[in-house]
Amino acid sequence: MPRYIDLLIDFSFKKIFGSEPNKDVLISFLNAIFDGRKMIVDIVYNKQEHVGDHKKAGSVIFDLTCTDTNGTQFLIEVQRNSQKNLKQRMAYYGCKLIADQIPRGKRKQWRYTINEVYVIVIIDGFSLFNTKSVYFYDFCLKDRQLDIIHSNELSLIYLELEQFKKEPKDLRNNLDQWLYVLKHLHQFENRPHYLNPLLFERLFDLAEFTQLTKNEQMKYDTYLKRKWDAYNILESAKEDAAEEGYKEGLEKGLKQGIKEGVEKNSFEIVQNLLGKELFTDEEIAELTNQTIDFIQNVKNN
Repeated sequence: MPRYIDLLIDFSFKKIFGSEPNKDVLISFLNAIFDGRKMIVDIVYNKQEHVGDHKKAGSVIFDLTCTDTNGTQFLIEVQRNSQKNLKQRMAYYGCKLIADQIPRGKRKQWRYTINEVYVIVIIDGFSLFNTKSVYFYDFCLKDRQLDIIHSNELSLIYLELEQFKKEPKDLRNNLDQWLYVLKHLHQFENRPHYLNPLLFERLFDLAEFTQLTKNEQMKYDTYLKRKWDAYNILESAKEDAAEEGYKEGLEKGLKQGIKEGVEKNSFEIVQNLLGKELFTDEEIAELTNQTIDFIQNVKNN
């Protein structure tokens, strides 16, 4: 097991960045993104699940949301797999946070005073925009011809780690250092001298595998296995596509890999996790990408 955990695994990300005692680490990361344009001194963590206005409207669960002392809201998402309509989904998430600012029954007094919302998406393992060497995107509402900003109330920031290829000698600012750490922390054997200790001393302390409890280590191992399985399925699908030479080969390989993985492993994996009595049904469903009904069926059997 490496000395430091992988920050982009769901368990690790929420433990390091989504925990009240560690909020100084998240503040440091956000300030690196804004590079002086906005200075965040404190944050309050918000609820991650947003329920629809009526029963038929499904709930939305975010990776991480917080609000600073000026009322600005930040939604941070980690996306490890390419998904259809990802950009549209992130826009919807941001609009959802804006819509939730409407005070119930007091719309007349409200007068459409909207606090800024920033949707920050960390993309790992693929490129969304396929623009070579560009890894930082900062979108807002602006005029296409005159480049005049219309509104800053909704901004979408994308960080593409796949396109971030800088070496230690090329790191120019705090954001460069943060992206390098996000991408490579789990590969470090020691604390690199080229990273600012004021930025990362606490992060390194928190991210050591041996600092996790036994329960947390088991959870981390489970999430890590899921990441490896997904990677292996994708690589096998790519090999099939290369051999067959057309798009259907990739789709065929993915479907076959997922089917075999589900048929051979899901029941046994769920059974083992239930036997350890360390996880709730909801946690097991999230870990194994199964429904609560599936978990209950395994339990009943």
